[in-house]
Amino acid sequence: MQQAPLTDRQIRSDEPISVRLSDDNDTVYHSHNFLEFAYVRAGSAIQYFNNRPIRVCTGDFFMINYGEKHKYSPDGDNPFTVLNLLFKPEFLDPSLKGCRGFRDLVAFSGIGCNYFNLLASPTGVIFHDDSGEVLELVERMSREYRGSLPKRSELLRAYLTELLILTLRKIYNSDSLDCDDRILCPILDYLNQHYGEPVTLREIGERMGYTHAYLSTLFSQKVGVPFNRYLQNLRIAAACHLLAETEKSVEEIAAECGYHDLKFFRSVFRARLRLTPSDFRRMSRKKSTI
Repeated sequence: MQQAPLTDRQIRSDEPISVRLSDDNDTVYHSHNFLEFAYVRAGSAIQYFNNRPIRVCTGDFFMINYGEKHKYSPDGDNPFTVLNLLFKPEFLDPSLKGCRGFRDLVAFSGIGCNYFNLLASPTGVIFHDDSGEVLELVERMSREYRGSLPKRSELLRAYLTELLILTLRKIYNSDSLDCDDRILCPILDYLNQHYGEPVTLREIGERMGYTHAYLSTLFSQKVGVPFNRYLQNLRIAAACHLLAETEKSVEEIAAECGYHDLKFFRSVFRARLRLTPSDFRRMSRKKSTI
């Protein structure tokens, strides 16, 4: 199959979200530089997802992650139409600008869902909208996106959060943790509460009775990023929130988030968001007044 990866040009740089109704869905095999939520509005088709054929029909919805390949091939006489919602994680929160997948979105957004309580990753899974509430919500998003009423982005952000939560509920189970997850969940909870303090995986392992090598490997395999990268992501996300919502100085915020070397904090922040802390604060304040 021909592969034609999509680019960021399908989403505006100043508003990383797009909602569109598409009826030209006999597509080439492609991947994304963003997340896609798709709802089958009418008709049916064979969707090839990472080389696996899956039939989708009216009322089905699904999410496509960064880098995952798919295409549609309509299989019926009726028109096949899809409501597509394309977005980047930073639309929900500017601190998510460096996220490149659904796992990071869940872990670092304000959705409040523990990734390890999911029975599976929701990306690539076909769900069905039995009640019609998902279609109603996506259509509200479509109308809002096409309009120009005040606080349009804020309402779209709220709708998107609701849409993600409705999707996560499909595969969320608080009793589904396996042995490895039961080791990691207390570590993640501890980091969420103590990210601003000096903390190392070695010290955590000593308290829990596990070797550093074992926990390091387990953390990377299950969470998807090394421990230090995860901790850094938590700290930068917290710094973004404080920069946007408080009047504290950059130096105060750096220290509160675990960075006592201001130069190092500025370096990490810029590498993560491609903005200085002061530039991020100005950008977030400007958006809040629109």
